[in-house]
Amino acid sequence: MFSLLTYRRNDFSTGGGVPLFVPVVRLCFGQRTYCGVLMVLMLILLMPVFTLAVPPGTVISNAAQGTYDVGSVSGIVLPSNTVTIVTVDFRTPSALEFLQYAPTAPGAEFIMVSITDYSTSGTTAGPFVPLPPPTPVGSGVPIDLSNPVPLVVTSLFHKGEPVFVRLTDADQNLDPLAGETVVVTLSVSSLGEGEFLRITETGPDTGIFIGYIQSGANPPTAMGNDGTLTVVEGSDITGDYVDVVDGSDSAASTAMVDPFGIVFDSTTGQPVDGATVTLIDTATSAPALVVGDNRHLSLARFIRQYHDLLMFFQKLQIFIKCRFYIFHIS
Repeated sequence: MFSLLTYRRNDFSTGGGVPLFVPVVRLCFGQRTYCGVLMVLMLILLMPVFTLAVPPGTVISNAAQGTYDVGSVSGIVLPSNTVTIVTVDFRTPSALEFLQYAPTAPGAEFIMVSITDYSTSGTTAGPFVPLPPPTPVGSGVPIDLSNPVPLVVTSLFHKGEPVFVRLTDADQNLDPLAGETVVVTLSVSSLGEGEFLRITETGPDTGIFIGYIQSGANPPTAMGNDGTLTVVEGSDITGDYVDVVDGSDSAASTAMVDPFGIVFDSTTGQPVDGATVTLIDTATSAPALVVGDNRHLSLARFIRQYHDLLMFFQKLQIFIKCRFYIFHIS
């Protein structure tokens, strides 16, 4: 004989709330029916019906109700006991890192990036205004954010390129059905520059948040809270994050902007202003073909004084170590 078993789950409240009924069909076998119903009830109580983010301290009550037949007696109702739990905090450590746009780098991660908002007030309270999609340096075409963006972890940026930042903090994933947001701060302390960015989760239930801001060449005075990160050669970009619920959980990261070296006169030991350094390929005796550290930006073969010499040559070792080069200084 068949009958219908229904499971009632109370809403998150002190009263009955809105019940949920889950139908289960069972087959009765004489006197074993009652035990079978109890076993089904126990399984249903353990079965997740849905997930919903709730604040700590929320009381969640669950109860089941079985309707069954025994012999000629039908419609017997058997309620279960009510099981009550109280939600608690589950805190996780956070991590912050800088990312760089690298469309041709073999190790790039392809990550979904949503539009980032910046605070016009210079506080976490906002108001927040959407930023336009970022644009690679040397290009007039914005990055298409409707597709995953190729990014690599970095500690070095060039003026004018977009600065991407990634925060990992699992306990900020409060709603597993939606992409949520957090606020991070990017600053250039040497210029008094600071920007508050509201960045978005890479997808529902990831706990990973990514955002961006366009860096800008140095104007006479840095303008904070304008949606552009003002930088100069040799400056440091600092990213900071503090968990809004757990103030003891914070994360920080630092990246350099176009650090440069100095050419010295070997006779006098004095720096040479305006010197030009040319990278020569010894196989061709011609200026070398050079690409940037993100394997996308084409860099000049001729590097003038007060530009990025030291870090430029360190980065070149990664991409041209199979050839022989000399430096010509004029």
